[in-house]
This record gives sequence, C-alpha cells and structure tokens, in this order.
Amino acid sequence: MHKTLLNIMLAVALWSGIAVAGVVEVDGYIINDTTWTAGDTIFVPTGIHVLTDKQLTIEAGAVVMFGLDAELKVSGYLSAAGDESSPIVFVPRSDTAGGSPAAGDWKGLYIALGGGGVLSRCNVSHAKYGIKVWGASATIDQCLIENFGDYGVYLNRRGQVPYPEVEITDCTIRQTAPELVGTRTGLETEGSLVLTLTRTLIQDCVVGADFVGCEDGAVDFRISDCDILDNSYYGLQLRTST
Repeated sequence: MHKTLLNIMLAVALWSGIAVAGVVEVDGYIINDTTWTAGDTIFVPTGIHVLTDKQLTIEAGAVVMFGLDAELKVSGYLSAAGDESSPIVFVPRSDTAGGSPAAGDWKGLYIALGGGGVLSRCNVSHAKYGIKVWGASATIDQCLIENFGDYGVYLNRRGQVPYPEVEITDCTIRQTAPELVGTRTGLETEGSLVLTLTRTLIQDCVVGADFVGCEDGAVDFRISDCDILDNSYYGLQLRTST
C-alpha cells in the first residue's frame, strides 16, 4: 500500500533554539505541483518523492527537517530559491535546540534519472550525501553544503546521452565539525558529464574533488576561480574506474 500523499500535522517545535509554530508533516509522493512557502517548517519523517512531470517549489526562508534516513527524491523538477537574508535550510530533525546532529542523520537531496532542478542559496547540513544528481541536469548556486557523511555533492551520468549538464557556482562545500574535518569527499563525479564549477570553495575534506570513470573521452569539465583548500589527501583527483 502506498503511503498517504500528505500527512499534515500542526505542532509547535523548536529548531536550532528558535520557536517555530505550525510544523507541517509531509511524507510520501507529490503527485501535483506543490509549493512550500516562505516561513514554512516542513518535517519529512521517512521521505518525499516528487513524481515525473511534477514540480516542487520551495520559497526563501523555508526550513525542511528530515527524519533518520529520510530523503527528498526528485523525478520531476525541484525549484528551491532562497535569498541572502532568508536561505532555504535542509537539516536533520536531530538539529534542534539541545540536539546533537551527526553526519548522515538523513540521506540528502536526490535529483533522480529524468529529473532536474535549481537550488539557490540553500544550506544543507548533516546529510549522507548532501546533493546527489543521478543522470540528470541541475544548477546549484550559492549553496552551503557541510558536515556530510559520504559526499558533499555526488554526480553520476547513469548512461544518459546527451550527457547531463551540472553547474555549480559560488558554493561552499566543507567539513566544520571537529570529528569530520579531514574526512569524506567534497565533490565526486562518476562517468562522463558536462560540469561547470565556478567560484566554489571545497575545504577540509579528505579529497576535495574526485572525478571517476572518465575514460570514454566525453568529459567536459570547466573549472575556474575555485579554492580547493586544506583537504587531507588530495585536492583534485582525476582517475578511471578500472
């Protein structure tokens, strides 16, 4: 039996020490175009899946909290546009007043095969993989991705032709928690794709950027004005998958 599309529960919660009224609990499938508005606090207990040809729009200032191992999967389209004073925040529910969030407390944002999206001025913390783009095209702009369990950003071609195009601009991908500094990979790609990486800081990981499986010669990486600093093993690594 499918999960209920939307389980809505009004409550009062604390997030990062701030009282937040009107938490909306959302789980299951998004089968119609949907908007999470400015000021909303959304709690996703187990996962949300935006179905093909549907769009989820998240407005500036929204806070999205995730239960253990929950993720936001997008087979349709995700439009998440924060602004300078009101970023969109994606965190585990364990990141509450007095809580102790750990890397990997939730899975992350997953743009799946056939999907797409734009993320701008989003803060993503304590996910397993931060942002994963799998056989899809996406734009990631002015986002902060930190304290992740496996990868900050993970890109995979997944056999798509033409090759997926991903733009990452003015982002920060880093580990800041003492137990995480010098661990995990900031940006990993697998397979050939078109990647534009501009004015992005990748810092305090074990490997800053790891490009894997590029042997078919169809790689188009454009990297400019980036700072890849203080990573404990490699700053930049280019290797085949064999």
